[in-house]
Amino acid sequence: MIAASAENAPGSRRPTIVRWGDSLTQQGDDARLSALTRAAVLNAGVGGETSTTVAARMGAVPVTAHVSAGSRPGEHLLSFISPADFRPLLQGSGTANSLLAGWLDGEPGVVFPRGDVAGEYVFVADDESRPPRAGRAVFIPDVRDAHLSGIGVLWVGRNNFRDMGTVIEDLAAMIARLKTDRFLVLTVLHGEDDPPRSTSGRDITALNAVISATWTDRVLDVDGELRRIHAAPGEMASVVPARIRKDAVHLTAEGQATVSELIAAACRQRGWV
Repeated sequence: MIAASAENAPGSRRPTIVRWGDSLTQQGDDARLSALTRAAVLNAGVGGETSTTVAARMGAVPVTAHVSAGSRPGEHLLSFISPADFRPLLQGSGTANSLLAGWLDGEPGVVFPRGDVAGEYVFVADDESRPPRAGRAVFIPDVRDAHLSGIGVLWVGRNNFRDMGTVIEDLAAMIARLKTDRFLVLTVLHGEDDPPRSTSGRDITALNAVISATWTDRVLDVDGELRRIHAAPGEMASVVPARIRKDAVHLTAEGQATVSELIAAACRQRGWV
């Protein structure tokens, strides 16, 4: 779920940068960011996730589920109740990409999506002799201290930008969950289908304005910078230019390298690395 290359594993005096987000984060150029900052980089991006799912996975908002007995010893079927639409571990394509460790009703184990029922999950307890009780239960994700105490880079909202209030609330909860005051909040990208006069474009512009007004000097305007840096000569790009996109939203390697360069520059400017 939270990946780090061997050379970037935490444990030294080097600073740690932790990237929380969706597929834009998951596909980030961590090697470039590490090279520019000499920091260990932990990637906590999972494709297809909304700001709420990222926040819940971080342990920033409470998670509850309905538990019932599975067909095998030690297995328990889960239907997440809250937060609404909490669907961890799914890419936008709907395929599982990882496991989620944590405590269900106080018992440690791992969660993974069911292959036969969309939106349903299985919990496998570490200790089969102490199963969680059937009924409503609290799930607490296992988030290591390094992932909360490092420099936080929060890039969420692209998958639910129309729900501005929720995105802002989720970001506030994520920041409160961090064990550091060193964090950056990245703006949401205007994709191919989000020119400024479109409904989605106006929604993204409004959301970015609130993000900038709320977290001021902790905001990194990657949306504006990508449009500025990669615009054609003499052009003022209204969306992220096609030359650094591999589809309507996601970035090419060149685009992701630029994002890492922007993050590194912001961290250096603040004296964090």
